[in-house]
Amino acid sequence: GHAHGGLGKVKVENETAYQDIASVVAVSGQYVTVENYVEAKHDLHIFKIGDFYRAIICSHCCDCRRPSVTGQWKSPGSGQTSVVEEVPVLDRYKLWIDKVAEMFGGLTICSLEAVVGKDDSEHIIEVNDCAMNLLGDTMDEDRKMIADLVLAKLQSLQTGLNSMTKW
Repeated sequence: GHAHGGLGKVKVENETAYQDIASVVAVSGQYVTVENYVEAKHDLHIFKIGDFYRAIICSHCCDCRRPSVTGQWKSPGSGQTSVVEEVPVLDRYKLWIDKVAEMFGGLTICSLEAVVGKDDSEHIIEVNDCAMNLLGDTMDEDRKMIADLVLAKLQSLQTGLNSMTKW
């Protein structure tokens, strides 16, 4: 259903467990999605703020797919910190985030999250509009870019309104 943040997720390891959880879902009145479990190396976050792009890898984040210190498969556990590292924005990352922005009507601010498997396969798991989690040492810089972008848009709209009222 509409659960998020790791809630409502179940890791099913075999056919019997799948049948058990299928029977629970059948009486819940909710929908279910099924996806392969990816043994992950790290998570990848790609951000687009206007014409600026940023890529960050994260060894543990809010919905990571690797076991945590606590052994929990869907979250790193309370009190654990993430290891965050900015990485170059590869051409394919820029293509992905530009396509996401385009798919949703030309978003100016958006992000996507991916899981990078131990085999280096990349799996996009989530896209976000401006309701995105900023990460790492660049959070303040990113917030300022977002604020500047919003202010510029508001000023542009105000200028447009002012010119319309003159005639």
